[in-house]
Amino acid sequence: MAVTATTNKAGVYVQYPELANLKLEKLLYQRGLGMRERYLQLMSNLVRSRNSKEKDAKNDLLYFLADAKDPETSMGFAEDEIWAESRFLLIAGADTTSTALTTAFCYLSAYPACYEKLVYEIRNTFSSGSEIRSGPKLAQCQYLRACIDVSLRMSPPISGTLWREVCAGGYVIDNEYVPAGYDVSVNPYAVHHNEDCFPDSFTFKPERWIPSADNPEKDIERARRAFSVYSIGSRACAGRNMAYTELGDSIARTMWYWDFRLPEGPLGAVGIGKQRWRTHTLIF
Repeated sequence: MAVTATTNKAGVYVQYPELANLKLEKLLYQRGLGMRERYLQLMSNLVRSRNSKEKDAKNDLLYFLADAKDPETSMGFAEDEIWAESRFLLIAGADTTSTALTTAFCYLSAYPACYEKLVYEIRNTFSSGSEIRSGPKLAQCQYLRACIDVSLRMSPPISGTLWREVCAGGYVIDNEYVPAGYDVSVNPYAVHHNEDCFPDSFTFKPERWIPSADNPEKDIERARRAFSVYSIGSRACAGRNMAYTELGDSIARTMWYWDFRLPEGPLGAVGIGKQRWRTHTLIF
């Protein structure tokens, strides 16, 4: 709920920056403000608790922040800088990873054939659940990676639009000249459901990421170029490899230890979404 409210607010303020000066949060985002205060209090308690211990008491993120030195000035982080970094690190990846996991398990339960193929791959690659960890064996699980990618494509964890400013000299996009200084972007959800890049885009189909006679490399490469869940270019998410590691490890362990399926009856339809082709919206 807080993430949705924040995304909505950011979208409004990006389109109409002048509204930010009107301080509408108290009127429109009362619940979000309460959640923000609770989050800041939690963050404050965590930092104070950690700072009350010896710096090397635990090799956690705060330890590395406190020990970090600028290579040019040899200066460390100031207290307010550690505070700012801690606020970011606490939430970085947590919400997006949990959203991606929810999406993957939702679609796998709704597509039994894909579920069975993934179970077979995991349980025939590893000899025990404890063997599942980041490394060559997990990396060779091709169908697992395909399931992750198709989940990220169909329901990107980042619902906002990632804006970029046009550099000096301007830029030509689809034969339209965009002057320098303008902000441009396209929402990942819209790109990921473009039928030219992803035919039958509302279908959970991991095989679209795996080369075959019916799915040549050129089609996969075209899809890769449009796959923008972590953004593209020099500003792409720096933690995307960690995200893939977390997702791969979590999904593989779940598929090894447990069996799951949709319940019978009306409950089986809860959460699987419905397609609205006219608006190209997938509603959960």
